[in-house]
Formats: sequence, structure tokens, C-alpha cells
Amino acid sequence: FRLAPVLDAIEVDAPVVRLTQHSLGKLDIDDVIARLSEPDDEEPSKPLSFALYNIALRDGRIELNDEFVQRKHELKDLQLSIPFISNLASKREIKVLPHLAFDLNGSKFDTSGESTPFTDTRQTAMQLKWEHIDLAPYLGYVPASVPVQPLSGVLDTDLQISFEQKDQPVVSISGKLALSNVAVQDRQSAPLLNFEALEAQLKNVQPLQNQIALESVRWVKPEVYASRNAQGVINWLGLNAPSTAAAAPAVNAEPESDSSGTKAAVQAGTKAEAPAQSLAVSVKQFDIDSATVHWRDAATGVAPAALTLAPLMLQAKNLAWPMKEPLQLTVTAGLQTTEQAQAEGAARLAVDGEATDKVGKLNLKLEQMPLQWVRPYMEAHFKPQLSAMLNTDARI
Repeated sequence: FRLAPVLDAIEVDAPVVRLTQHSLGKLDIDDVIARLSEPDDEEPSKPLSFALYNIALRDGRIELNDEFVQRKHELKDLQLSIPFISNLASKREIKVLPHLAFDLNGSKFDTSGESTPFTDTRQTAMQLKWEHIDLAPYLGYVPASVPVQPLSGVLDTDLQISFEQKDQPVVSISGKLALSNVAVQDRQSAPLLNFEALEAQLKNVQPLQNQIALESVRWVKPEVYASRNAQGVINWLGLNAPSTAAAAPAVNAEPESDSSGTKAAVQAGTKAEAPAQSLAVSVKQFDIDSATVHWRDAATGVAPAALTLAPLMLQAKNLAWPMKEPLQLTVTAGLQTTEQAQAEGAARLAVDGEATDKVGKLNLKLEQMPLQWVRPYMEAHFKPQLSAMLNTDARI
């Protein structure tokens, strides 16, 4: 430990930080941050060797008064402990066991980990657990340019994250993500989507390698609102999205005299970089449980069509891209429409089969569907008097 600071303990009890955001991205401490960020004219020196023991912060609190969205946020019960951290050569293999926990606006966060950050591989393992994160306090920060408006949602995470520096850095994520009690509408306040829960079990997700492997995905009681207006525009397809087409001409405006040098530089950079791995996605099992799909079509003329698909049950196995084995699919649903459905009951739809990216086969079965339900689509051309029941059993 020659010429290196060694501290037996660093302890901070009950610190409090109070911040105010006057406008988006403008804090009351911006002048302090700007002064600390001023460049230093001195030449950089060698990294300082150090050894710090028993770093602990207890019962911290951060209060943010956000005047921009008229909301206050509170992070309390902040606990941070790092028993040891050092970059001294003689202590390179000593483990760092960090712990971080806090309560943010009533949602509890807890994580712990293990790391050797100063070894060549920088192996790190961390567990991240955050329960019942109510997203409502943060929905005011969604930009107005986003074509949908989320109204509610609760997020739960229980993830294991590991990092290792090999020839290329590798980050692996496994565990569980859950989003519940979600409601989304469009910018005209018309409902788009509600669901009770969306749960994903991560098997091995490596974002830096473009590898996504999920054990299961389960969507519980989604309710989808789809419609077509009198002009023939489907609500989901009519959601406005930012366009990048205007930026295209600028790419072609490069002076021709620099094209050869630019191409050479691009080719040299391409050779120097390792080729990016292609995206690989796999989901062992995907389930939709008790879904409802509402369809209203105002483009049919005088009498709009209104159908409801419920309850929709779907199970898909071996979803993957690129595909390595056939996808297996099973779907059952009831099909109904307002007064007629109440009087005559729901039609029944069943689909099962398997498919690859080249071939597939499906069994389709439809029972007890009154043809009166499709009359609004026919009345635009002629006015039939329909009274019949459709049953079909097909193989595709």
C-alpha cells in the first residue's frame, strides 16, 4: 500500500438531497454541475492506486420537486453498502459485494451483486429486484409526439445480470419481467389496449450479441379495440409516427470530389470492426389467456359492423427467428355481436397446426356462425335477406 490511500471505513448517515426541476432538463443545480464539468488544462496523470473498506450509506433521501409536470418525487430509505473496492495489484481478486436498496414513490427496489472490476475479465453478477413500480407518476414525461397515451401500468422486475470482458464484452440477463394493469388510449382519448398482465421469463438475453432467448411469455386478459372509420382508416394503422424521409436528400448532397476518400475511410473502418452478429430471437412458449378483440367498422355504410372475438385463447410453441423447427399453434375463440350474440349465442372458432418459414398446415373449424353478422358488408352492394348458419371444417 505504498503511496496509496487506504481507508478502513466510509460511512454516511441520513443524507438528504433536495432538487427542483424548473423546466424539462433544467435543474436548480445546473450551475454547480457546469462548474464541476469545466475542462482541466493540466495533462492527465496516472490513475491513483487506492483501497477503500466498508463503504456504507444509510437512510438516505432524495426529494425532487418537478415544476414542469407539477409532481413531487421522493426516494427514501436509501441503503448502499460496498464492503471493499481496490485497484491495488496485491488485492486484485478480492470480491466486491455491493448492496443497493431504496423506496421510490412507494415502489421498493433491492439489488445485490458480486464483482471483481479490476481484473482482466471484470466478472460481475448482480440481482435486480424492483417490486410494484407504479408507472402513473412518470407518464407525464411521455412526449406529446408519441401517438399513444399510456394511462396506467405497474412494473415488476426480478433479474439476474452478469457481465464478463472476453474478446468482446458479454452481458447476460435472465429472470422475470412483469407489466400489469396497463391501459393505453390514442391522442383522441379513444381506448386502444388494456390488459391485466404481461409476463416474460427470460432464459438468456445477450443484448450486445443480438441474442434473445425467452423461456415463456404470457399475456393475461388483453382487450384490444380495433376500428375502421367511414374513410376506411384503421385506428391502429392510422397512428401517426415520426417520419425520417425528409432526412434522405441530405445523404445524396455530398460533394462528388470527396466520395473516393469517404469510401476508403468507410471501407477501412469496416475492416477494423468485427462484423455484427445477426439478430436471433426465440420464445419456447407464448400464451394469450382470455383475450377480447373488439372490431367496429363504420365504412360499411348505413349500418356499421360490430363484432367481438372473445374469449380468445392462443398457445404457440417454438417461436424463433431464424426458424430451426416448426412453430406449433393452437387457437380457440368465440365470435359474437351485440344483440344477435345475446339472442343466438356465440360462434366458435378453432385453429391448430404447425408452420415453418417455407411450409405450413392449419386445421380451421368454424361452428354456428349466423350469416346475418356479415350483412353490413353486403348491404353496401345489395340488400340480401339472410337467415342461415355457417359451419366449416377446412385444412389449409
